[in-house]
Amino acid sequence: MVKKNEPEEETLELEGFVENPSQEEQGLVIQLAVETKGIINDNLEIAEVEIIKKVRDAIEQAKSGDLVKAKKVVSFANNQIKDLNQKRISVKNEWMKPLDDIASKIKNIERKVCEELKPLTDEISIQEEKELNEKINLIKKLKDSRIDKESLVISKFIRGCKWFDNPSWTNKGYTEAKITKEIDAKVLEIIGNLEALDLIGEGNKNSSAISLKYQEEGNISKAINYRKQLEEADRQEEERKAKQKEEDDERIAKEKQEKEERDERLGIQEESGILPEEKTTEPENEEPPMQYGSQTVPKFMQEKPVEPETTQDQITHDYTLTIRCQTEFLKYLGEFMRNNGCKYKLEEK
Repeated sequence: MVKKNEPEEETLELEGFVENPSQEEQGLVIQLAVETKGIINDNLEIAEVEIIKKVRDAIEQAKSGDLVKAKKVVSFANNQIKDLNQKRISVKNEWMKPLDDIASKIKNIERKVCEELKPLTDEISIQEEKELNEKINLIKKLKDSRIDKESLVISKFIRGCKWFDNPSWTNKGYTEAKITKEIDAKVLEIIGNLEALDLIGEGNKNSSAISLKYQEEGNISKAINYRKQLEEADRQEEERKAKQKEEDDERIAKEKQEKEERDERLGIQEESGILPEEKTTEPENEEPPMQYGSQTVPKFMQEKPVEPETTQDQITHDYTLTIRCQTEFLKYLGEFMRNNGCKYKLEEK
């Protein structure tokens, strides 16, 4: 169903293209050619008609109940499509093989040329870096020469502006004269902006903060907005202090008035002989005094020492005394009991 005609010769030419070639480069035009070995005949339309006719006939037979033949037609149609795709892939591979060979050769040429170019590109990089360093040194010299004409304060400020230098100054298109002109214009612009911010000779307490903001960002609008924010913060702080002072003055005046009224009442009571009862306040968190119970305090707890024993037959009595006290007072309690002839045993509850 798919047939090949007799081989025909066909050439595909690909020319290497060089944009605006020089006289030497014009001799580097490259031609690539691929010879075709055959083409697919137009009998694909015939194959389409035959397959579809068989399928349509099988539909009528399937309706009449001949399913065996219908299934064979389905299998036939699928196999024909599969065969066509296999032939398509085979033809494609055959056509692509010369192009794959060309691609492989070109890749090999590319690799070898890159190896040969490396010393040349390295030398170009070295020379370009040398030219760049020379341009950077020139820019620094021109910049220092111009900035040194200003005062020490202005010079120090401008040198702290990291945004001062224009990255384009290092381009080859920027001449020394053009760079000098732009440096001078930038210096004058910065001085003008500082004067607009009232930072020169004004003694503004926010001068340092505002100048630092401008020095960091190089944006006059942001610096002006920042100055307004600081001034608004200062205004609010002054209002807060004034309000606080007013409240303090009112509190002091009120306390003074209450004291005068209290002193006046005390004076009247003293003249009439009636004094107010003094209120005693017990200190907070103070432990209640020790309670000894309802019985008489034993002699060894009294301040007057007990008389020493006079005879061996004197009768002694045992008492159980519970005392609560802080740890640091235990030594004084023990000393008191020993001095008064008491025997005791310390037990921690």
